[in-house]
Amino acid sequence: MIDSAKSIYFGESIFVDACVFFKVQSTDLLMWSCLHDLIKARWSNDVDNEWISNVVKKGKTTKEKAIRRANLMHKAVNDWEVSGYQSINISKPLPDVDDVHVLQACIHGKCNWILTFNLKDFPNSITKEYGIYAIHPDDFFNDLATHKSEDFYDAVSDSFHNFDPHLSEQEYLDRLVSAELVETAKTLKKSFFR
Repeated sequence: MIDSAKSIYFGESIFVDACVFFKVQSTDLLMWSCLHDLIKARWSNDVDNEWISNVVKKGKTTKEKAIRRANLMHKAVNDWEVSGYQSINISKPLPDVDDVHVLQACIHGKCNWILTFNLKDFPNSITKEYGIYAIHPDDFFNDLATHKSEDFYDAVSDSFHNFDPHLSEQEYLDRLVSAELVETAKTLKKSFFR
């Protein structure tokens, strides 16, 4: 968890890595957090292409359904798209050269955070040179639950009631755990789903 998170990223722009969109549950919670003005999520067409290709290749959905989901995300989040970043020079190499576009877009989009499950791909020793830090979605959502609890619980309520109306509270929490949002699920079980 980032100690100064409550004063740093709430209401600011955060760049979303494709891996966050691989999981429907983390995507849904992120979109509701945006709709409740807790954060401003930004991403690029390259990120869209990456997550769509990944979920289709792994047989999680069809290309048509993934594109439909992307279009719904675009409608839910104003000013989501970052473009025109390809010429930005990154002075130190990232562990995975395929992730350079994420850091470039984050810089160009004036975001201070990269939301990613793959923290090892964005070492703060490199990203901090640009005033950017990577944060895991579980830390991010758990911080929202801790520091912006009332607003975040409204977002969680919308997510819970709209994601799948047939899910029990425990099944919803289990979905969060399966989406690697373990601490978030624990906090919500203690504070929201009592």
